Amino acid sequence: HMSILFANYPLRPEFVESTYLLYMATRDEHYVRVGRELLRSIQRARVRCGYAAIADVRTHRLEDRLDSFFLSETLKYFYLLFDAAHRHATAAAAAAA
Repeated sequence: HMSILFANYPLRPEFVESTYLLYMATRDEHYVRVGRELLRSIQRARVRCGYAAIADVRTHRLEDRLDSFFLSETLKYFYLLFDAAHRHATAAAAAAA
C-alpha cells in the first residue's frame, strides 16, 4: 500500500526535463511517449487563463496561482522533447562528432 506524502504538484520542470535528457541520451522513443502522457496529464491543470498549480493530485483541486518556472522551464522541455527538427539536428550533430 502506497501513501502520498506530498499531494501537491506545482508543475515543476524536473520530470519533463529528465524525460527530455533521457531521450537525448538514448534516442529511445519510449521517453517521447512518457512526455506525451505527462503533457496529457497536466491538462487537468488547464484553466481559462492558462494553467494552475495542482493543490492535490488525488482530488485534482487546483491552486489559484502558477509559478513562473512552468512557463520558463517546464514548457521549454516539452517543446524540446516534441520539436522534431531539434531532435533530428541534435542527433545528426552527435553522429557527426
